[in-house]
Amino acid sequence: MNLYKSTADRIAKQFTDSLESASNQPLLIEFNNIIDEALRQCHDNWTENFDRARTDFQRVCILLQAIKSLVDEAKQGVDNLGLDITEEEVLQENGKSDEISRRYLSYGKLAIYEEDFETSLNVLTKAVFYASSPERLSKALAFRCQLLHEIQLFDEAIEDGLMALELSCTQNNVGNIHLYLADSYQKKNMREEARTHYIKALTIFNEENINRILENSLKATTALSELLSTSDTNSQMQPYVPKFKCFRSKPPSVKEIKKEIFSNKSEASSTSEFDRRNALDFKILSAPNGIVRLKDTGCAKTGYTMEVVRDVSAGDILMIEKPWAMSTWKARTKYCYYCCKR
Repeated sequence: MNLYKSTADRIAKQFTDSLESASNQPLLIEFNNIIDEALRQCHDNWTENFDRARTDFQRVCILLQAIKSLVDEAKQGVDNLGLDITEEEVLQENGKSDEISRRYLSYGKLAIYEEDFETSLNVLTKAVFYASSPERLSKALAFRCQLLHEIQLFDEAIEDGLMALELSCTQNNVGNIHLYLADSYQKKNMREEARTHYIKALTIFNEENINRILENSLKATTALSELLSTSDTNSQMQPYVPKFKCFRSKPPSVKEIKKEIFSNKSEASSTSEFDRRNALDFKILSAPNGIVRLKDTGCAKTGYTMEVVRDVSAGDILMIEKPWAMSTWKARTKYCYYCCKR
């Protein structure tokens, strides 16, 4: 079992490392192709100037000047390169690929077969992130719904299942999703929702006359019969307690930080105006050890600066910034990890 598990994890990791390397980013590949094509048509001495440049900024300016003569004079800035201009245009295409999603989905299936649920959840989430078309996204969500149901994360399974049903799905997948939703609702003792999805699953399974669906149809029939035979008053089901906890960290709030700053400033009102301006005592969230504190420069243009409260040595950690990401929650960027990174 360890051999299978390491195989699934190793294959997925190799593919991810190659895919997420900087040289393989679609936007960078397109940029390099445009630059190469433009420079092939240049016959001046731009290479000599490029070699003599001392800074990256000078090199960028030389490259832009070299390709400027090859494009329409009306174009300015990034238009010269023919790349997407706005952030939304970049987010719409860059990083999205149904083929990549399909690869990750296959790794997820392999990991499920090998009972490596951690790897499976990781790669199925990537399959959701990379999906470009509604059909591929629904298939990735359906398989992740199955996995979440398997590891008893019923709330998350319900969330994925409902999202998958809103997209384009095959009837077989729709039936299976309803079956997982019904069982998840039943585990949460939500009997009416469970009954509704069992009936929908049975309706689809009965319409699809395929032998491999008969087993699922039998499962739905048996589960629905047991559900209907047990009344609400006689049900002794224990309250649902998830086996694992899905934790979504909350991004830092600027308003809360400012509120804490002003609160600490008011508490320090007994000190002199000079002390309040030059040695603020409130805690900086990124400096839990208190080595760094804010200092008001007294200049409206400069504002605050930071200073250390004691002597430090080279290599001492002064601040720790915890990374976090947020989503723009738009239709085509909702599941994209390019959305907004800090």
